[in-house]
Amino acid sequence: MKPNYYTLLALKTGLLTLIWCALSSPDIFSESGLWDVVMGAVAAFTVAWLNTERKGVYGAIRVGQLLGYCLWLAGSIFRSGCHLSLLILNPRLPINPKMIRHRCELSNDSSAVLLANSITLTPGTITVELDSHDLIVHTIDDSSAADVTDRHIERKIDGLFSTKGMS
Repeated sequence: MKPNYYTLLALKTGLLTLIWCALSSPDIFSESGLWDVVMGAVAAFTVAWLNTERKGVYGAIRVGQLLGYCLWLAGSIFRSGCHLSLLILNPRLPINPKMIRHRCELSNDSSAVLLANSITLTPGTITVELDSHDLIVHTIDDSSAADVTDRHIERKIDGLFSTKGMS
């Protein structure tokens, strides 16, 4: 019989807390060390929660494609940083800030979250809100807005996460 989500979460939290207590200083069991134990348990719960599989939330990550995407994103961040620097250094400051609504067409929630975070990491754009697959993005100029709306980032992200049973 396979243990359910909450049983696994409790077991992992308990085990991680015990490991944390064993590796911590001996004074954690004093009165002043109680706060350290509580914070260790909170950290253990957080790690356990992040590493316990939740049915239907996450799919498998294609590591090779993810590494390629990270390299592409680093280049995109550098390119956008140079563009933003030129905007700032221009005496006329040719900016045109605006909020745009963008509907992403990615297949799952993990992909949509990665898109929102990637947009925020890119200089000149900030994802203000992600509601299902609708994003509200603040952009500094028309070029930055075009980077979001041309769906190039979405095409790079699409296929990074596979559904269970597929790879």
